[in-house]
Amino acid sequence: MRKKRETRLPFSFICVSPFFNARYFGQDRRMLRADRIHLNTLEHMVPFLGMMWLHAVYVDVYRATVAGIVGTVARALYPFLLGSWKEGLGLINTKSVYPSTMPQYAVMVYLTLGVFRKLIGLVMYS
Repeated sequence: MRKKRETRLPFSFICVSPFFNARYFGQDRRMLRADRIHLNTLEHMVPFLGMMWLHAVYVDVYRATVAGIVGTVARALYPFLLGSWKEGLGLINTKSVYPSTMPQYAVMVYLTLGVFRKLIGLVMYS
């Protein structure tokens, strides 16, 4: 009797590849720090830009511009608040990045509420 050949999905191959594990579990603290900064920026970029553009088109260009500047300055502070480059990532004190992340979240909430408020107003009065 022949054994069934086990099939694996490509995703399982990606998860156990040495590159994937070395990237997140490596010993290079500076690389981990750079990786976290880069991925955190990518994570917030899509909703931030999307809401900023929607707010500019449907609500108010000036307020979207000011919110965009505040959000961008707060994002620019993130690498400096995460820790020094020489030390690398090491043990993370998440409270140290609050001055950067909390204004970003506030800007996102402001932009999102503005767009939803405009959307609800359009739906109610049309």
